[in-house]
Amino acid sequence: MPKSRWIMMILSCLMIAGGIFYWHNHDGAPAPELIRAAQDASEDEWIAATEPLRVNINTADLKELEKLPGIGPGKAAAIVRFRQENGPFQAAEELMLVPGIKEATFSKLKDYVIVWESGTL
Repeated sequence: MPKSRWIMMILSCLMIAGGIFYWHNHDGAPAPELIRAAQDASEDEWIAATEPLRVNINTADLKELEKLPGIGPGKAAAIVRFRQENGPFQAAEELMLVPGIKEATFSKLKDYVIVWESGTL
């Protein structure tokens, strides 16, 4: 058998073995480094990482607001501007008064928004 055929056969066997190894060991579990990070985390960090995102729209900065679904840099800036001009939000539904945020956007983010004034719970 020519040398090039031997090389192709060896490479094919290695690819098949790699695929079998991956298929056998990949069960959808998180990567080992993620498991180690979770094991090293304190209980408070673990709770914070597993709780759903909640953003206080009366105190959030631009980066926090951009974490909300449907909110990009422009809408985040509009929320901050609206808050500065009109004072703190009294209810989450008031977000629909912000230019660019209508019912469709609000329906995506309403479960992730909380409203309270700074310093109160």
